Amino acid sequence: MAKRSLMKRKDTMSLDGLWQLDGQDIIVPYPPQAKKSLFKGNIQEEMTYTKDFKRPDWSEGRIFLCFGAVDQIADVYLNDVFLIHHEDRYLPFEAEVTDLLKEDNVVKAIRKDALDKTYPYGKQTKEPKGMWYTPVSFIWQSVYLEHRGEHYIQDLKISTDMQKVTLEVKGNFDELTLVIDQDDVHFKRSYTTKTMTLDLKALGLPRHLWSPESPYLYHFSLTSEDDELESYFALREFKIKKVNGYERFFLNDEAIFLCGLLDQGYFGEDIYTVTDHKVYERDILKAKALGYNLLRKHVKIEALAFYEACDRLGMLVMQDFVNNGPYDWLKDTALPTLGFKHRNDHVDKLTKRHEVFLKHAESVQDLLYSHPSVIAYTIFNEGWGQFNADEIYEHLKNRDPNHIYDATSGWFNMTKSDLESEHVYFRNKVLHAKDKALLLSECGGYVYSPDMKRYGYGASKDKTGFMQRLADLYQKMIYPSIKNGLCGFIFTQITDVETERNGLYTADRKLKDIDADVLKEANAKCLELLKSTIEDKI
Repeated sequence: MAKRSLMKRKDTMSLDGLWQLDGQDIIVPYPPQAKKSLFKGNIQEEMTYTKDFKRPDWSEGRIFLCFGAVDQIADVYLNDVFLIHHEDRYLPFEAEVTDLLKEDNVVKAIRKDALDKTYPYGKQTKEPKGMWYTPVSFIWQSVYLEHRGEHYIQDLKISTDMQKVTLEVKGNFDELTLVIDQDDVHFKRSYTTKTMTLDLKALGLPRHLWSPESPYLYHFSLTSEDDELESYFALREFKIKKVNGYERFFLNDEAIFLCGLLDQGYFGEDIYTVTDHKVYERDILKAKALGYNLLRKHVKIEALAFYEACDRLGMLVMQDFVNNGPYDWLKDTALPTLGFKHRNDHVDKLTKRHEVFLKHAESVQDLLYSHPSVIAYTIFNEGWGQFNADEIYEHLKNRDPNHIYDATSGWFNMTKSDLESEHVYFRNKVLHAKDKALLLSECGGYVYSPDMKRYGYGASKDKTGFMQRLADLYQKMIYPSIKNGLCGFIFTQITDVETERNGLYTADRKLKDIDADVLKEANAKCLELLKSTIEDKI
């Protein structure tokens, strides 16, 4: 299972920097395909990383070797002793190394990456073009050592509503002390149980609700006999309620309209990798500056710093589970676009790739559960790798009922989902909700590239043409659909990605020549229309 987030300790030692990859220099955590990796060799399907390092000056407790993400299969050794076998592309993993460390150490990692579609792969392809992009191989997130106490806290799960927080803690400690000491909130208590519920209203503690406009976080520390970590929680509830015959989104009992952007998580020449976490902050603030309140992280699991930045800055997140399995352009894209949106997805016997998808989805649930910004998950996108969608929805929803699930985003709908999810490109049409909350989960995608035609969904060579397309999208589809139950939309996309030039920002995060204020006002009007539609019924 992937390590949960929101568990920060003081004693860590980065192993990023110069490594050897099959005997040649490489800068970790950049993948060898990235320019900043400085790797000059040929990329093979199986290669070996090595790194020499000194033992840190931590005299007591336990030490863990931690990897942020490795693509695709890894066998890790320390001083020639096998540590761990890991299969995935996107999730963190770790191994204890306390008893194996010497004064001088060598970590060795044998990586295998054949872009095997048994495993989640997102938009990676060996032949990038259109909506399929450059792949990454091997290590693409940070590697570090972490020091923990002998009685260390192994896991932390945080559940909240608008007045209380519940902490579920795992570990081999006898007692924990919880401390909140910030602003007007001061609290300290010791617990001998591993589940702690703090009712702020009953205790008379100030309650500050989290929202995109006011993303208040309660920072706290947890201390055992010899271990300490820092974390945070937020008071908020995100629910679906029926109002005036339609399912609507509510945040903290107030109606909210989701104005979202598709976020593919590609960063120019760095591809998947972000080492300066201010990059995440800038992306979030750029989206907010245009009036958006949600990012749909599209078929990629980001570094945990992204979700922490969304928590801190007030950006809602809809997280896609990452597709594996085959893709067929005719069956999965062309025919559904023409209206052929139904097919049987039943599988009698699960293969390894089906089991890998389900395990990966469960691990993503565990990894992101406690982040207040994460409100929803996409299970299958446009049929990519889709199987037994109803059964998968039920399993994941039962496992974590506190999030919203879009079982089949775009098309190939089955019977069970929290959302009715539509992708509409190339045209505008008025949408009508049926018995579920209606989300226009992809739309727009207009190319704005004056010098050349690139991949996208309708091209504009100048500002006037591009702004008119945006105006038509809102006026002819989004606005009139709100009274019919539309709860939100997700525009494709926040930035250009390689040859796909349909971003509001360029790949290097520069705003294109558009009227930002006009777009911000258009998004604000969506909430105004929603409230005017339902305010007398709430």
